[in-house]
Amino acid sequence: MKETLIPFFEPRSVAIIGASAVSGKPGHEVIKNILGNGYKGKLYPVNPKGGKILGLDVLSSIAGLPRDVDVAVIILPAGATAQALRECADQGIRHFVLSSGGFAEVDEAEARIQEEIVRIIQEKDLKVLGPNTSGHTSTPQGFTSTFFPQGKIRRGRVSY
Repeated sequence: MKETLIPFFEPRSVAIIGASAVSGKPGHEVIKNILGNGYKGKLYPVNPKGGKILGLDVLSSIAGLPRDVDVAVIILPAGATAQALRECADQGIRHFVLSSGGFAEVDEAEARIQEEIVRIIQEKDLKVLGPNTSGHTSTPQGFTSTFFPQGKIRRGRVSY
């Protein structure tokens, strides 16, 4: 069991699906938090517009991701999450943080999207935190997937 959690808490590479160049948006703040805590691994922001975000080159599609990504943080509207999850899984990614919200708690249409996500997770044997999560933090690694402005993480022995 522990081995299946290692990529969440000691990721060597992270994709941010729904990365944003707009300060204050969740897809921007998560990158800011990761960089602000000295993450040493590879970080791959993905946004169809491409360009640069906080000095990082942005991939314009999930298909451009390398096959060695440990975890993908998906910060997209609920309706786009299932497709992104499937595309990432097809790229070999097996660990996900689904920060997207607005599923079964909203209405029947979004409940069907949530059911589709569950099917994808089961079919492809994925490990997922979320959906509708504010992220997680590894104090030993100084890594976080939260999109709330967090600042510097105090190092310790706790992950949550």
